[in-house]
Amino acid sequence: MTHILAICTANICRSPVVEAVLRNRLQAQGLNDWEVSSAGTWATQRRSASEFSVEVVQEREGLDLTRHQSRGLRPPCWPKQTWFCVWNLAMPKRCGRSSLTMPPRCLCSPKWSTTAALTSATRMVARVMGMSKW
Repeated sequence: MTHILAICTANICRSPVVEAVLRNRLQAQGLNDWEVSSAGTWATQRRSASEFSVEVVQEREGLDLTRHQSRGLRPPCWPKQTWFCVWNLAMPKRCGRSSLTMPPRCLCSPKWSTTAALTSATRMVARVMGMSKW
């Protein structure tokens, strides 16, 4: 099983949205061998998703984020086959600053960072997320 871990700062806005939407779209495409979760580099444990995130995901995707509980990025919160979905190239450095070792499987959105190299996995995630312009 392949695991995607969406990472943002507090795990209450971006990463919970990606987790919910990506999980739903993977399941809709019959890709049941993918697991999706989220965490934050500076997250306070057990916070709810932001009201805006809950509202947007409900309106645009029909998904419910009201049960989301934030969690911090701490090893071993990911298996070896994890792909990391981050928003900018500074995020792996932040993770490193937290004494974490990031594997080379880091998907970085060029929508936020134009210097990121696109791998086939990044393109696959972008297609599943409906972001064909990545």
